[in-house]
Amino acid sequence: MLWSGLAAEAGFATGLCDCTGSLEPDPGSPTDAYILKLVTERATYLCLDDLEPRRVDWHWQWHVALAREFLRQGSRPGLLPTRAVLALTAAARHLEQAAAALAD
Repeated sequence: MLWSGLAAEAGFATGLCDCTGSLEPDPGSPTDAYILKLVTERATYLCLDDLEPRRVDWHWQWHVALAREFLRQGSRPGLLPTRAVLALTAAARHLEQAAAALAD
C-alpha cells in the first residue's frame, strides 16, 4: 500500500530533535541509523561544550534548518506523492517547533 508506514516515518522526521523525546532507538535503514546517531551525538560533533552556546540561542535555528531541508527535498521533481506529503508535513511541524522555541 502506497501510504503504509507514513505515520511512523512522519513521527521519526518530527522527532529529529531531542526536545520531542520521540527518536526511535532502532531505525530500519542505514540512512536512518546515521541520522539518529548524528542527532543523538550532535554535541560531540559540534563541540557545543567548548562553545557554550545556550540552547535557547540555537534551538529554533535547528528546527528552521530541518524545515528548510524538508521543503527542499519535498519539492524535487518526480518525487512520489507520499514522500512529498511526508516532507511537507515534517517541514510544517519543524516550523511549529521553531516558533514554539522562539516563544519560550
